Amino acid sequence: MLGRFRRRMRPMEGYCPRCGRIFSNEALFCDRCGAQRRGAYGFPIPIVGYVRHWWIRWDRVPEKPNVNTVDVLLHDVTNPFLLRKQYLSQGWNTTVILQDVTHDGPTTAMAIGYPKEWPNALGELSKWGENVILRLHVDVCMFQGKLVGQPHVEPDPEYNAKEHLDMWRKKDEIRGSLAVQILQEFFKR
Repeated sequence: MLGRFRRRMRPMEGYCPRCGRIFSNEALFCDRCGAQRRGAYGFPIPIVGYVRHWWIRWDRVPEKPNVNTVDVLLHDVTNPFLLRKQYLSQGWNTTVILQDVTHDGPTTAMAIGYPKEWPNALGELSKWGENVILRLHVDVCMFQGKLVGQPHVEPDPEYNAKEHLDMWRKKDEIRGSLAVQILQEFFKR
């Protein structure tokens, strides 16, 4: 009986092959279990080749001694689990993130909308196009014994996979004071 049920419930293109959850239109990974969507994405290289897709571990936070203080946001808490709880309570994704292999600590992300929603920074944020959904990605690290968030703005890989892949190849994300200002608007202490 169970074998027939499994055959009938075979995942379709719009459903997660592992847990059966419905994918959003252009999502590459399931936001519940992290399984990769089936089908060709039209990339020159597979997306798995350039990002890790894993459950984020908040029990070890790497020390980064060479961080520029204007490029980070200092957090008030010293416990990474309390920091995760703060981010989570504000709607940030703190469990499964598409992540570059250069940071091996906790990370969190949130979609922040289209470039036109940021008129003061429209020129800089629209470098990937005006119809690209942007994501604020924050790497959490230790700096001089304190937790800091090191943000960068990038095209959201869930909705704009091609632009995200192009940005990653060129190492063309937006860092610095603009990313920190946006983080200050979205992360309330």
